[in-house]
Amino acid sequence: MMKKHINNTSLVQQHNSLISIILPTFNRISFLKEAIECIESQTYQNWELICVDDGSDDGSYDYLLEITSCIENHVEILKQSNSGPGEARNAGIKLAKGAYFAFFDSDDKWKPFHLEKLLTSLKQNIEIDWVYSACERIDRRTNNIILNSTFYSKNGSPNPLFHVSNFENGLYVIDTNLGLELQLCDGIDSGLQNSLVKKEVFQKFLIPPFRIGEDRLLISRVLATGFRMAFIDEVTVEYYIHEYNSSVTNINADWRKKAAGMEQLILSYEVYEKEILMTSKQALIYRKKLTQTIFWEYGYAVLKMAGQRKLARGAFWRGIKYSPMNLKLWKTLIFNEVEFYIEVISRKVRS
Repeated sequence: MMKKHINNTSLVQQHNSLISIILPTFNRISFLKEAIECIESQTYQNWELICVDDGSDDGSYDYLLEITSCIENHVEILKQSNSGPGEARNAGIKLAKGAYFAFFDSDDKWKPFHLEKLLTSLKQNIEIDWVYSACERIDRRTNNIILNSTFYSKNGSPNPLFHVSNFENGLYVIDTNLGLELQLCDGIDSGLQNSLVKKEVFQKFLIPPFRIGEDRLLISRVLATGFRMAFIDEVTVEYYIHEYNSSVTNINADWRKKAAGMEQLILSYEVYEKEILMTSKQALIYRKKLTQTIFWEYGYAVLKMAGQRKLARGAFWRGIKYSPMNLKLWKTLIFNEVEFYIEVISRKVRS
C-alpha cells in the first residue's frame, strides 16, 4: 500500500468532536472534483479526510493529491491494490482519528448540512451509536429525481422501518430485535453513505470484505450485538443512478454482469448463520430471504429470463436447500428441468 500524507493543520475544535470522513474510490476520476467540493461545503468543518484509491488506473491518485492540496483540514491519500469497497473503507478506518466516522461514496453528494444534522442528533442522544438519514435518488444523466426519499415508496407510503422504531427526542430509534428481523428481510434503508457512526462500533467490527452486500452484513452484526441505531426522517444525501452503479442495482447491465454481482451478494448473505446469533424467528426470516435471493432474484429473474436454463438449474437447487418444503419452488424447478431437457433433445435432433 502506498501512503501520502498531505498536510496536518491543527484542528481548532476539540478532538472528541472530530469526524473522520472516509472516501473510497475506484476509477471514478470524473466524480472526484465534485466530491471534494461537496465535503468542503459542509456546514460542520471539524473533520479529517482519508481518501483510499482502490487500485484505480485512471489517474485518480494523482488527481486527488492535486485537488486536496489546498485543504486546511488534515488529509491523507492512500493507494492500494484493488480489493473492493469494504477493504478500501477498512484501510481508512485503521488510520482514522475521529470520534465519529462518515463514509462518502465518490459518485454521490451530501447536502451541506449532512454532517451537522447527524452529529447534532448523536450528541443529543448519547445512547445512540449509529444515526442515518434518507437519500434522494437522482438520474445523473438527466438530473431528474427518481425517488424523493428512500424512506418512502414512490406513492408516498412509509417504508417498514417506521414500524420497528419509536420516535424519541427528534429521532426514530430502531428496536434492535425488530430491526434485525427487518434488516434480514427487507433492510432498514441504511447504508454507510448516509450514516454517521461512533468510533466504538468500528473498534468492535471492521467492514466485511465483500464487494457487494458488505454494508448490509455490517448493519446486521451491529444490531445483533446490541448497538443502538436511529434515523432522522430527512433527506441529506443525493444518491445518483448512472451506468457505473453496481451490476446488482443497474437495470441496464448485461446478464453476465448481473449474475456476477448476484453471486457476490449471495456469498455475503451465506455467512450470516456463522457470524450472527439469531433467534429461531430471525433464522426463519433469514432463510426465506436467502431463498428469495438465490432462487427467484438470481436463478429466475437473471439466469432463466436470459435463457440460461442450465445455470438457472444450479441456482434453483442451491436455493431450495434453504426452503425444502416450499412446493412452489419444486414446481418451478420441475418446469425448468422439462424445458432444459426439451432444449437438449432439440439440439441433438437438429444436429
